[in-house]
Amino acid sequence: MDGAHLPRKAVSTLGVVNGGAHRPLLAVQQNALGAADTWSHPSVHTEVPPPTDNTEPRAPISKPTVLTAGVFNQTKRNDTDCHKSPSLWGTKAEFMAKSCMWQLDAEVVVPALEELSACVLLRLALKTEWTAFAYNAPGGFAAELGLEGDLSHITAVLFGSKWSLNETLTSNHWHSVCLTWSNLNQKLRLYVDGTRRLDVNVNSSRRLVPSGTLTLGVPHFVDENGVVTRADGKSLMGDIGRFTMWARERRAEDLTHLGCVEGDLVRWDTRHWKYLSPSSCPPHADQTLSCDWSSYKIKMWTYVAHSNTSDTTNSSLESITRHWMESVFSQNISVQKVSVPSLSFFSKVYVSVSPKNRVEWVQAHITERLRAKFSYHTLTLMTDVHRLSIQPVDTPDLFFRVNLTLAFNGSSTNAPYVIENWSLTYNAIDRYYSTFHVQGNPWNITELEILITDSLTKEYRNDTLSIQTRLLAIQHIAPKSCPEDLLETIYGRYYWAETFPQREQVMRCQKPISGTAYRFCKLDNNTDMTSWEDPDMTACNHIMISDLDKVNVTAGNAVEVVKMIQDLINVELGTGSGGDGELSASDMVTVVEKLSDVVDVSVVTDFLCDKLLNVISVLLISKTDMNSVANMVLNLTERIGDKAVFSNDSFNVATPALALSMINVQPDNFEGITFCISSFSADMIPEIMVNQSFDDAIPGTVATIALPPAIQNLLVVDGNKTRIQFQFYAIQDLFNDKDISVGAEGNWTLNSYVISASINNSTVSNLQEQRVAVTLGNTRAKQDVSRAPISDTDSEILTVISYLGCGISSIFLGITLVTYLAFGKLRRDYPSKILINLSAALLALNLLYLVNTWLSSFRSYSLCILTAMLLHYSLLAAFTWMGLEALHMYFALVKVFNVYVPSYMLKFCAVGWGGPLVIVGLVLATDVDAYGNNMPAGEDQTSEPFCWVQSDVHFYVTVVALILLILLCNISVFVVVLIQIRRMQTNKPPGKLGSGSSMQDLRAAASLTFLLGLTWIIAFFSFGPGRMVLLYLFCVFNSLQGFFIFLFHCLMKENVRKQWRIYFKHKDSSDWSRSLTASGPPKQKQEVHSQSLGSLDTLSIIKVSGSSSESGPVRPQRE
Repeated sequence: MDGAHLPRKAVSTLGVVNGGAHRPLLAVQQNALGAADTWSHPSVHTEVPPPTDNTEPRAPISKPTVLTAGVFNQTKRNDTDCHKSPSLWGTKAEFMAKSCMWQLDAEVVVPALEELSACVLLRLALKTEWTAFAYNAPGGFAAELGLEGDLSHITAVLFGSKWSLNETLTSNHWHSVCLTWSNLNQKLRLYVDGTRRLDVNVNSSRRLVPSGTLTLGVPHFVDENGVVTRADGKSLMGDIGRFTMWARERRAEDLTHLGCVEGDLVRWDTRHWKYLSPSSCPPHADQTLSCDWSSYKIKMWTYVAHSNTSDTTNSSLESITRHWMESVFSQNISVQKVSVPSLSFFSKVYVSVSPKNRVEWVQAHITERLRAKFSYHTLTLMTDVHRLSIQPVDTPDLFFRVNLTLAFNGSSTNAPYVIENWSLTYNAIDRYYSTFHVQGNPWNITELEILITDSLTKEYRNDTLSIQTRLLAIQHIAPKSCPEDLLETIYGRYYWAETFPQREQVMRCQKPISGTAYRFCKLDNNTDMTSWEDPDMTACNHIMISDLDKVNVTAGNAVEVVKMIQDLINVELGTGSGGDGELSASDMVTVVEKLSDVVDVSVVTDFLCDKLLNVISVLLISKTDMNSVANMVLNLTERIGDKAVFSNDSFNVATPALALSMINVQPDNFEGITFCISSFSADMIPEIMVNQSFDDAIPGTVATIALPPAIQNLLVVDGNKTRIQFQFYAIQDLFNDKDISVGAEGNWTLNSYVISASINNSTVSNLQEQRVAVTLGNTRAKQDVSRAPISDTDSEILTVISYLGCGISSIFLGITLVTYLAFGKLRRDYPSKILINLSAALLALNLLYLVNTWLSSFRSYSLCILTAMLLHYSLLAAFTWMGLEALHMYFALVKVFNVYVPSYMLKFCAVGWGGPLVIVGLVLATDVDAYGNNMPAGEDQTSEPFCWVQSDVHFYVTVVALILLILLCNISVFVVVLIQIRRMQTNKPPGKLGSGSSMQDLRAAASLTFLLGLTWIIAFFSFGPGRMVLLYLFCVFNSLQGFFIFLFHCLMKENVRKQWRIYFKHKDSSDWSRSLTASGPPKQKQEVHSQSLGSLDTLSIIKVSGSSSESGPVRPQRE
């Protein structure tokens, strides 16, 4: 919650979890009340029993509490430095001298325990045999409880028995090692740096022997005089930075987040340890061991130093103590909870330090502030500093679910924004209603509920509106901790300890040890349930695929192992980052063998089946050579299908590279079965269809296999169902036979999908009547007319050239259309009108080609058919207008006399636009599935989908044959026109031939070549050794056809340039201005030849003057 404004003393207790935010946004205090919270001190042997930690704060008593004059007996104690805190935090015990030994004070008694936890922070200076701590039974020589080690082991000791861990501690590094034991679950556990490394059963109902002796750094024994004496051997050569002990088994989560929490049995405190005998081994300051903490529990005994016997006070003991604490503490220490048992002055005070500070500083500061007397009305109070305990604590927070309904008065243009900035920040707000969690310190449920209520019921006002809470429901919830979780990841095997809600678990990486891994225990805002989020292990190094051999697969971790394999493969292949890596043959074998282990030891559920096939699919799609594991993969997929467990009679799994269908059939009712893939293309998931009947031919499918009813005799007839499984492979890499791939007849390539069927425990053969029907489609793309495959590199380059050229052509075709449509003078003759229609058809063709892949990516069957149909139509229209252009040239230059065609342009438009429409309509009428996605799934999985003519018959008849026919006619006209031009040149007098005649001829030929689309003929010669060169020329010239039309018929045409000059310079030439302002050209009788060469009048060699009128009069008829 951002910016909740609460009283200072209470602000730090409240936090809100905003829809799964990772941390409370206000300071949340962390506090733990240690079980078996005993109180002992060397100078005090008989005490009033202290209250339990669960005691709630007491409300003011109904009758005045009378405190009569008197003084509690104060225990005397010599303390040479009573102003110094007894805390050992921030110090270490150095064990470099053989005579050094730390011993637990004799007056700190270890009771008989049925559970315990002991943690030690140590650093090895030399790797030798060592002892961290040893607890001996009274008079015993062997350790009852302890921790020791050597060059290669860490050993836990309990009841004289030893359990070793085959690990060692790194020298000159601090390590936290914790040992826990419980008689209830009979478990001994060892944690190293927060990670559980040992978990063994201890079949014993014994208790820990009480009143024993405890030493740090060395083993010991008690001599005949009762003196604790160090034993030879296994002495620690290093440092100990902390030792704490609890009279209970602490959870793994507690030990992972131990922080600065003190022990409830043995603390890191000078009053608990002796280090002056047999030699002086004082603690040494070490700033690296300082621990910052914010939550503390104060235990203190208070007595009345002075009182007026005639006065009484109506204040409760809690209020007096709270007033005292708040008066003497600095502002950064806030009192959270005060607990005083009835009529006693033994107090427990919970305080929060903000910002958190070093434990030793806080302990010294509080001790100093409580040393002075405190006056309250007629009372003067003092505390016994010798019996004062200040301990850092930790405990899970309290959680509340809040349902809130708001009412608005006034107006606001952005009411939700106002709500989000009102008092508290809410998540998932829905106008007037909101549900969220509040997280607070575990002091008192009632107090926190009052605090939340007060905060949320305050009215909010600004200049335009007010917001008031109408309905408020606050419910205390007790979410469970996230459970222990053993996770197999690509970063290794990690044990995540049980963790409180809304807490982050922190672990060291296995590699490198300096890295840190995080995992958050999230409290769901809707269900009040906790769950682990995915771990953040970005600072850790992943293992190698070869390390999978060390992973032990069990039924319990099968899914995690498959996910780990998937992640490793993605890393190695560079999946998701544009990588094109591949696995080595040895890595492939390792992966497939480990997947086989998963299938062998686990129940193959539908979820696990899906995960396994997705891993195989990724391998197939990659560029990895599958030859070394082809048979292993085929066998693996077969076993997955056999072992798969699912609830219904059928289960399908489809991935981008393969599909698997499993059907449990009843033999008595078997009438055949058909499996088919109805739709598939690159990067798409196959669409599986299964019919419980025999259909030997299903239209619109790319792969089909049908089993006839005759195989009923092969099914097991014992009342049980028989499983039939079908497999579809879109990748051919598993079926490359080296013996036939290269032979005397050239290269052979598998050119279809692969489909199979199998019946459990049966072999199908010698079918007499109906046989198994298999239908497979060709997977190669229509790359060119020869249909031969193109390499990936060439395909990518040709695609880039095509897109670039079509984009350029689209721009200049658009300019050409705008030019001819904007200036009426330019479009008066027939050639210009034909050019406008041709440019429109080519522009549509180029644009549809450019957007085809994008439209195909929607994976819509209907949209793909529409796209392919429009592309087909625009291609046919473009070639039809090229043919009409050639026909017009023939009429103009060859049939120059007495040629008259009524409604000339109307008939051309009917043929140019209507003819292709009829052809496309016939294709749709004969087979709607003739159009579709035409890209291969097996050749190049990186290719983009493309919608085009799918049927081979329709492709060759309506595309190849028609284009070839038009091109042959255009070539004929082209030759005739060139001959005619040559004749015209030879008939001219020698003096009238231009100096640039050859260049003019070349320009004329180039102009006609692109206008008639003659460059498309290259496609029909793209075979043989020069095939790729011709394909590159084909892509360059044809994708730029629109640009060349603009170049020759717009940019190089004098009258077009003149029109643009007039437009930009605003000149009114008398001749041209009349043509621009007139409503149109005068309608008159027109012969075809009278304006036949308008599109070529930039070529002086074929200019025609007024001599065309010599052909004689024609019949007057208007268009």
